Amino acid sequence: MLPPHEVATDETIFRPDGFIKFPRSDGDPDYGPPNTVVPAKTDVEVNYYHVFGREEKRHDQWRTAFGEHLATYFKLDPLSRSKAKWKLYDFPEHYYFTEQRKGPALEPRTDPYLFGSQGHRFRSTKEAVEHFVWLLCDPDLNKANCRCKYCHKGPRTSTGGDATPKKTAGTKRKGEPMSASSAAGKVGRPRKSQNGDGTEPVQSQTSITIRGLDMKRLVPGLTIASVPQREQELMHELKRGEKERFRVGEMVWCRLEQPVVDPTDSSRQIAQWPAVIVDPGVEFTIQLGYDPEDKKDVKTSIEAVSAPSQRAESPPSLGGSSSSVQQSMVYQVAFFGTMETVRAPESALTPYLAGLIPHELINSDLGAREDHPWLFDENEFPHLNLSRQPDLPEPNFTKAIVAFGFAAEAVAVLRNLYSLTDAYSASDEPEQVLRDLGAAPTDEKKPADMRYYQGIYFGLERLWVGDVVRLRLSKSDIRKLQEQLNATLVADKLPGAPDPSALILDPDASYVLQLAAIYSDPRAPKMVRVAGEIFQIMPQAKYNALQADMQASIKRLEADDSLDAAARLEEAKQLEARLPKPSILTGKPGFPAMPPLPPGFVMISLSERLQTRIPRETTLSIGHVAGRIYPSLGMHSDGPRVAEQIQQTPADKRLAADEDTQIDLRARLSVAGLLSGCVKAMRGSSVHTWTRTASFRGALVIARTKLGKVILGEFDASDVEDSVSVSPSKTPSKKGKAAAAAAAELAAAATETPVQADTAAAGAEATNGAATQSQQTPVTTVETSPQDVAAATGGVAGDAPPSSEDEPPLLPGWVPRQSKTMGGWYFVHTQTKQTQWERPAA
Repeated sequence: MLPPHEVATDETIFRPDGFIKFPRSDGDPDYGPPNTVVPAKTDVEVNYYHVFGREEKRHDQWRTAFGEHLATYFKLDPLSRSKAKWKLYDFPEHYYFTEQRKGPALEPRTDPYLFGSQGHRFRSTKEAVEHFVWLLCDPDLNKANCRCKYCHKGPRTSTGGDATPKKTAGTKRKGEPMSASSAAGKVGRPRKSQNGDGTEPVQSQTSITIRGLDMKRLVPGLTIASVPQREQELMHELKRGEKERFRVGEMVWCRLEQPVVDPTDSSRQIAQWPAVIVDPGVEFTIQLGYDPEDKKDVKTSIEAVSAPSQRAESPPSLGGSSSSVQQSMVYQVAFFGTMETVRAPESALTPYLAGLIPHELINSDLGAREDHPWLFDENEFPHLNLSRQPDLPEPNFTKAIVAFGFAAEAVAVLRNLYSLTDAYSASDEPEQVLRDLGAAPTDEKKPADMRYYQGIYFGLERLWVGDVVRLRLSKSDIRKLQEQLNATLVADKLPGAPDPSALILDPDASYVLQLAAIYSDPRAPKMVRVAGEIFQIMPQAKYNALQADMQASIKRLEADDSLDAAARLEEAKQLEARLPKPSILTGKPGFPAMPPLPPGFVMISLSERLQTRIPRETTLSIGHVAGRIYPSLGMHSDGPRVAEQIQQTPADKRLAADEDTQIDLRARLSVAGLLSGCVKAMRGSSVHTWTRTASFRGALVIARTKLGKVILGEFDASDVEDSVSVSPSKTPSKKGKAAAAAAAELAAAATETPVQADTAAAGAEATNGAATQSQQTPVTTVETSPQDVAAATGGVAGDAPPSSEDEPPLLPGWVPRQSKTMGGWYFVHTQTKQTQWERPAA
């Protein structure tokens, strides 16, 4: 066996370009997948193995995962000499990476398997990594030296010191509450960091960890001078029911004073428009009353005083002491994709994720190219008069529907982008400050520190440190979080103390995070993480039921004569400790007070349930963040509605993990923070841009290109596939997305082509509110790929051919197209460009 350090320095294995090549293999060409024949499309049930090619995404993902595992094992830097992540060049010779597809033909179960080594198959990268280490280190290929679970047949090393059988972890007596050690699983056993220098290891993008607070990390806004924009937008207290304020650069829905109506069908109306927040302000309304000294002077008028940027001087009390002054928020907004700006009251604005594109707009007439000359000039934008200026003509519906689709599609792309802002350093040393801000190279001898930021433009919203955000956690993520919490309980247990009771998390609950840090690792610059305290939002009725069950258990315990008084008291304390306590919604130093929940809901801190000696915080990937929380959208009567909507969660795990619902109630409950954050979430972990300006321009360029193809009828099959593959199990009409509305979910269009957006494009910045960013960049490249943007998943609704003798002919104007990526057939209307999976027959 070769020593690990010798293998790690062998550049024929760990090549400078980041690829790892196997010098030898034990692969047997006769030991491969048993059945690789693809069944006929008419088969109802399937059972075969698909062999992945090197060019397929899943093949690349496994090779990347193996590269990370092997680099960690051989104690190499995460990046190679060429600054590329480690990755297998290919699997060992005569190894086959496959996926077993078994079950219903439309939605088969898929399980990955790696064939090659004679006598067994590997089910995961973790199972195979020890075998791959053996292939790299043993020139003789003596299987007695392999430590993988299949080759190593010897007894496992015992840590008990004698032959006495130990109680299996996870087993418990009937009626005994689960212990923290059992619930912690494999995470319960603390392990040393893989990094010899003691620094925090680079976390994977899906990892969820619990860590002790770094007391050296200063709180932004407390001892570090916070940026004025954060102070203005965040540091204020909201009363229950008061609307959360919108922020500069955010996308919202703006209700039009008068809807734009289709003259041929009054049910088609554009009642609201995507808008960018340009400048918030306060409007003062003075209601004049009666002057007690002059009863005859009756004042009934209303005078409004506006202050968009600064507080105006107090107006004189014209109506005596009985007059009243009311304040309300107003916003200067730009209608996205147009040249228009308008001053809108707060009541006319809605968070974008809480709104929906009307279903009735699907079959609207898009007109011809001559109706939309601005669409084919990158420096032009439409003039529609949405604000109904009296000296301008009324908006034309045909022109407005295309402009609306242009804006909606650009927003769909923008939803995938993020940009970090306002970096800061907690160091007092000027050189270290420059290194923390990325303005100076990092000392190679000293490990690079994390880079912290006070804010982030995340998808359609603006987030600051101190914000409370919704989390998009799948059931597997919640299990990981539960394991981490219980592992922390075990690690913090005093010697000789009994094993604490396990913390069991509700997989259907809504979880939110108060952002305490936004940071990136210089060793993995595209990996952005967030940290803070996690809270669970629970209906009051559910909490009362838990409290009642606990009280009943205590009464049963008091009636148990088999225990003495001391034992009963001790167990009663343990039962009370298991009941979560509602948190007091007060702000921490440097943080604002949390937004109050609607009546009927309580918030429970998971960190407080730990009761650890060292303060803890949870770290997650930025991809776990769903967006801001808007509790003012909630109602007192939403408790039963939440329970009802949980039952409506899609059965398909992939759909449930990122459900972009078209149901008003589900959207509102989600954005309010009362329903699981997997509903109506940002997809901001996809593509990083340097500025908000670059995000706006890149989104507009993509939208202009795609919509121009629709108007000209030059779109190809791949373009139409993007619109129909958003949810293949549902028709575009059910999703409320069509070419007429520019399909708000065409974010997958960003996966087609890299876009270079010239930031000097005339008029674009002022048009779309991008003037809020003072930083200018001459040329910005927004690269979006299938690995970055979250593509839609699911099976095709049908694999039948477009026509047969038993089926009626297609309706006039409809043509069949075959999906290049998924193999099924869909149908396109040549005039309206509408697409659907069902056969449009008479």
